[in-house]
Amino acid sequence: MIRTQSHLRRVLTSAVLACVAPLAAAGGGPPIQQVCHTASIPLQATNWNQSMTFPKFDPALGQLVSIDFTLGGHIEGQARAESLDSSPTVVTLNFQADITLTRPDLSVIVVTIPIATFNDTFTAFDGVLDFGGTSGTTHSGITANASNSASSPRPLSDLVLFTGLPNAPGTITLPVTAAG
Repeated sequence: MIRTQSHLRRVLTSAVLACVAPLAAAGGGPPIQQVCHTASIPLQATNWNQSMTFPKFDPALGQLVSIDFTLGGHIEGQARAESLDSSPTVVTLNFQADITLTRPDLSVIVVTIPIATFNDTFTAFDGVLDFGGTSGTTHSGITANASNSASSPRPLSDLVLFTGLPNAPGTITLPVTAAG
């Protein structure tokens, strides 16, 4: 059995969503167009719950036919590990954050997981819990980026959820969580 301790001293995360809404003009007018919106959450310590607000689609422009979501995440920080084993061991350390964008009812739209992986070979525990020496390590200045996309209308109710009133569409607020 491998016994290790790992510490994420400070993991910082940001997320960006681009919501792309193709539309078909009412009455068979011009070809399909796109309306794009972007929001972001500033870099901050992980294990947070925030939200992003976007304009709803204005049906005066035509009919909403699909929505593309892109969620990007960036993490920064450090990771440390110390083997407490009595013999040499190889340890895999993942420095990551799970970033999730949901609908207002908290059903998941898209998840992205920025990750940096380290494989370290340690000697037997040297008797000092210092995340250094021959039985430990500290990885500083880590950064990782990831992006993931999803498309709707799955479910079809998303087209209604993201459509407002003609000429006064309003906004929709989407919860975002990050766990490190």
